[in-house]
Amino acid sequence: MMLCGWAAAPALAQDTALANGRPLAKAGARSHDSASATDATLSRAIGACLARESPACAAPWLVELEKRAAGSFTLRYAQGHVDFLAGRFARAERGLQRVAMSPIAPGALRPEAARIAAAAKASAAATQGFVQHTVAGGRFIIWVEPGPDEVLVPLLDHVLSRAAAALFKHLSPLPEAPIAVHVYPKVETLALVSGLTVAQVRTSGTIALCKHNRLMITSPRDLFFGYHWADTIAHELVHYLIMKRGGPDVPVWLHEALARTLESTWRDPSPPSLDDDERAMLALARRKNRFIPLRKMHPTMAALPSQEAAQIAFAEVHHALIWLLARARARDPNARFDGLLATVHGGTPALAAVQQWSGVAKFPGQWWAELRRGLEPNGGRPRSPAPTAQRGVRQQLRFRRAAQRSGERLGETAARHVELGDRLLAVNRPLAAVLEYLKAQAAGAQDDALMLARLARGLLQLRRHAEAKIVLDDAVSRHRNHAPLLLLLGQAAEAQGDHDGALHWAREAMWLNPFDPALHELRATALEATGQPALAAAARLQGTRVAN
Repeated sequence: MMLCGWAAAPALAQDTALANGRPLAKAGARSHDSASATDATLSRAIGACLARESPACAAPWLVELEKRAAGSFTLRYAQGHVDFLAGRFARAERGLQRVAMSPIAPGALRPEAARIAAAAKASAAATQGFVQHTVAGGRFIIWVEPGPDEVLVPLLDHVLSRAAAALFKHLSPLPEAPIAVHVYPKVETLALVSGLTVAQVRTSGTIALCKHNRLMITSPRDLFFGYHWADTIAHELVHYLIMKRGGPDVPVWLHEALARTLESTWRDPSPPSLDDDERAMLALARRKNRFIPLRKMHPTMAALPSQEAAQIAFAEVHHALIWLLARARARDPNARFDGLLATVHGGTPALAAVQQWSGVAKFPGQWWAELRRGLEPNGGRPRSPAPTAQRGVRQQLRFRRAAQRSGERLGETAARHVELGDRLLAVNRPLAAVLEYLKAQAAGAQDDALMLARLARGLLQLRRHAEAKIVLDDAVSRHRNHAPLLLLLGQAAEAQGDHDGALHWAREAMWLNPFDPALHELRATALEATGQPALAAAARLQGTRVAN
């Protein structure tokens, strides 16, 4: 499971002179000028643009503000904030520090300038040495550390191009200015630039965010088995469009509901229904009374106490939005999410906008009642969720610097058999290794993804391809997000001469973890077998890059 999302920022209208139209303070002046009605209008307009994290929106207002108050601290603050949102981090830090350190700057402006200056400094440090790649016809700029992570660039080009086209049908077209996408090499860097703590990131499973007018993801290389980075970047793009379309008044739960519902439209243009893992999480919450109130999702799901709580919260909001959409389309078959966001942006409070758009006057109470009864969001009868890897809990992220001992995961007896099997496999004794893995299964590890991958690997080394495929088909049905299992299924297909099947499973594994050299070798072998030597050579080149 991954947690990706959006965090509500402090409301500028409450915190700064800029957003509420207080006097425009002149740099070098000992007292503030009197604020005219025009000054107040300018301040409010710029503040509204900054609250939407939109430099393009603020630009014409800044030109007008410079004409009226070229030396004001308000202008310096606004220009520094715009520089930060536009990715000019060093310039932003310098300008904002001057405001923050000035004893005659407005008191409400100084702490806000200091906060954003610190964020600019952190962003500059995080992206030092990064290179930039323009993709998707100039609509996105990928900021990435030179080296293995650049393997993601052509893949991001593919995903973002498709996501932009799909989301246009549900939300709105992309802004004219290119959208920045930052790929951070490790999750600690994400914590540094987001303002979250490393503990919050690891506890909640936060892996990506949309904040500061950019999409931010952690490289799959920082996790043992990767994660659904392709859906994740599409998820963050939804957050970005919501912010531009609906403004800062869209509540966190609705942000996350829209992002979760639309994150896979780059693959399938129809918004997905609940999957079995989500049904399992809701069944767990129902059984143990662990539902997460919508208000507790604010200001960010990253502050929830565990990965399990975050998984439940995401399942809840996904259920809620599908439930609301079914009722909205019962009234208007052409109902779209952008209509809901436009109502919020027009000044209607979010809850009232949801009620108006869906026609459900008693939301969320009516929805909560149906959720607790276990009804499907489209009004259907309850379904029994398929068992998952952890009996109701999605596969959790495994960060490289927070490894878990196999004994803690499997139990000591099963772990001993697995470790012995690993040693036997390493010295090319696959039959003995397979016997140890079967003993581990008997000791209670029959549903562990890693153990099943080891068993399948041993069977493949024994050339018992059909048996390996049986093990893998069953394992993948329960561990759909485990890249090693998908790779092994591709290798089993290739071993049986099924080149198209090998390519299919290699692609599925690549959307989780494109940093396994064996994955690119499998692609190259299958591409050569299907008469595509140029693509095979490109695949081998990618394998060389990730191996270094």
